[in-house]
Amino acid sequence: MKPTIFLVDDDDAVRAGLAAFLRNSGYNVTAFSSGQDFLRAFQPARGPGCVLLDLKLPGMSGLSVQEELIAHGIDLPIIFMSAYATVPESVQAMKTGAADFLQKPFSSPMLLDRISEALERDRAARERHSAQEHARQLYARLTHREQEVAQLVVAGNTSKDIAQLLKISPRTVDHHRTSILVKLQVESIAELAALVAAVGSDERQAADRP
Repeated sequence: MKPTIFLVDDDDAVRAGLAAFLRNSGYNVTAFSSGQDFLRAFQPARGPGCVLLDLKLPGMSGLSVQEELIAHGIDLPIIFMSAYATVPESVQAMKTGAADFLQKPFSSPMLLDRISEALERDRAARERHSAQEHARQLYARLTHREQEVAQLVVAGNTSKDIAQLLKISPRTVDHHRTSILVKLQVESIAELAALVAAVGSDERQAADRP
């Protein structure tokens, strides 16, 4: 799928020029004159892309747009643009997850390089999220007892240890262990640990969202 660049700039001439250049460079471009328009139109279930976002927008600033995306758990790489950014504004944008910050005027090769880097960041994040979702779906196949056993196995406990902790027989623990490996489609404790870690990471991220 061809990546989409979401371009947000209130300057009509700049917006039109950048949109034409990026389309000629092979990207889909959706352009907006304000942060509010962008947020109203944006669909979280999107394809690959990034945001090219002016910092000094009328009404809702670029930083406010960034905060709104973060508040809704939208992990979309943002490249800020500004001719008048202060150091604190630049620092805040980067500390809160911006992919880059371009000082206007910038060269075309520099812009394309930064977009390429942002799209690679987006690709990696989408792959990570896909793997976490797959891990979560597999983990949901386990019974509550199997999840308990899986957590204890990953923590380094032996079957005998787990049997004592859960007050069940070691043979029952071994039965659960076999069932866990089959249901999660893993063949080793290392693979099990990686899957459980991915599920834990996904749950922590979900808990952080409003």
